[in-house]
Amino acid sequence: MSSSSASSSEEDPIAYRNTRIFPPQFPAPPTCRSSAPRSRSLATNRITTWVSQYEKARSPRSSADDEASVVSDVSSYAEVQLLWQQLKEKRAKVGDIKQQMAKMRQELRILRRRQDEADNAFMSVIRPVLVNPWGLPPTSAQVLDSRMAAMQDLRDQHHFRETDYEALELMVDDEETKLNGLETRFFSLLAAGQSRVEHAASYRATPSEAESGPPSDVPYELRGISADKPSEDLHPLYVELTSAVGDLENAKEEYQDLLYVKEQYEFESKLKWSTGKKTTAEADDFFAEFPAEEARMKDEVSRLENQVESLKQLCEAKKVMRKHMSLRMAYALDPHTRFEELELEDKASILARKKSLAHAVFSEILSQPDHVLAEPEPLTSLQALRAAARLPQDNAENKERQRLAAKEYSIDNLTPGGEAGGRGDLVNRWLLQQLRQSPLNVQLLHSTFVASRSLRIRDLWRWQRDAMYYWWRDSTMGPAEDTPKCITSVDSNDASCPGTPQMSRAVSEGQLGCYDHHPARRESDSAVTATG
Repeated sequence: MSSSSASSSEEDPIAYRNTRIFPPQFPAPPTCRSSAPRSRSLATNRITTWVSQYEKARSPRSSADDEASVVSDVSSYAEVQLLWQQLKEKRAKVGDIKQQMAKMRQELRILRRRQDEADNAFMSVIRPVLVNPWGLPPTSAQVLDSRMAAMQDLRDQHHFRETDYEALELMVDDEETKLNGLETRFFSLLAAGQSRVEHAASYRATPSEAESGPPSDVPYELRGISADKPSEDLHPLYVELTSAVGDLENAKEEYQDLLYVKEQYEFESKLKWSTGKKTTAEADDFFAEFPAEEARMKDEVSRLENQVESLKQLCEAKKVMRKHMSLRMAYALDPHTRFEELELEDKASILARKKSLAHAVFSEILSQPDHVLAEPEPLTSLQALRAAARLPQDNAENKERQRLAAKEYSIDNLTPGGEAGGRGDLVNRWLLQQLRQSPLNVQLLHSTFVASRSLRIRDLWRWQRDAMYYWWRDSTMGPAEDTPKCITSVDSNDASCPGTPQMSRAVSEGQLGCYDHHPARRESDSAVTATG
């Protein structure tokens, strides 16, 4: 019986369990807890193997078999190697800073002990004075001054050392933050098995590049032209010149820092001399080393200036100088350059010379917003139209003002709101508004007309009016848009769609307002002349 139950439990463990549990339960889903340690161990093994293989490859005693072995796909790419080199350098730098901090902590302990000894020596002189009612003898006063000065000097030294130690603490914090970022990138690449560092967030490799990948035996510097190139190619000589200029600027800054430190020490020395105190040993060492250090920095600045000048002449001789340099670079190459200052004219002189905004060539087709120059304040096109309508019509000047005001108002009201006529009509009106507000578009229309028609325009003013008239009557208009909406403005003589000026003689022979049965003529008989 027991053997049969055991065999049944081995054959069907779920049924065997359900017979002993009421109510029967479904089998629990398999847990994935075992996969996490396994994936973690695989990532650790991959990282350890890559690092050991890389260090063996860098070693001079590595054999050919070790170099030929392939650990993983990621170990063949130079991006990971570059991260590893940066990681090692950053760790070495952090280690050096920590060694300096340890040495400075030892110096601080020694200074604290000496400071305690100086305090005790000072108090040993003060205590007898406190209990002696006869005052302080002259010898004791001299001893008191000397011990007071020694105690103050030790306090100053301790303060300077603490300041330097705090600066090192900030530096090591910054370097450790950078080190953590490098470690995260490096170990993430190795653990995930990625093969490429993304140099830009928007860059994505093509499928062929992702499949092939860079070969393992080709160095990073020999992989050809990178896809992430700068907008302007720089010659190696100019790059060398840029580096030399940067070194020169750094050398000048170091020299200025040296002079600044000298001023600080001189100020402290004068202050201590005025109070009867001695200068610190650090200040004495600085003044002793200052002449040699100043001479060295001056020689370095002079050498870099000569190098920059020679590289500049070489770049100019080979014509590899950058066309558009930054102001800082241009000033560094030629400090005596005086940049030209542009003086803008005042408003009165500009308005005295430009009394009208009419275009010099296409004054009829282009907008002429003279209403923005109105006094005492600018006007809108509607306000200018209302003001012109109130003028008496007894002279030609007022009529011209009314015509121009109606023209500007019609141009401004080509596109506002959604009028009936369909989307094509809206686009057509928008294009017309862009044309009448852009001299470049009008020049393009003029050039296209002359080039496509092989005609010579004899009357430019009539051609502009014909262009506005045929804007609504060419082959681009649909059947539903064949009959344009006409407006007739009193005094403006615009008998067509908004923004269309008075018709010329070439198109004024038909009946105004009835365009359905009037054949559109292609060109004016008086505005253009055939050349062939």
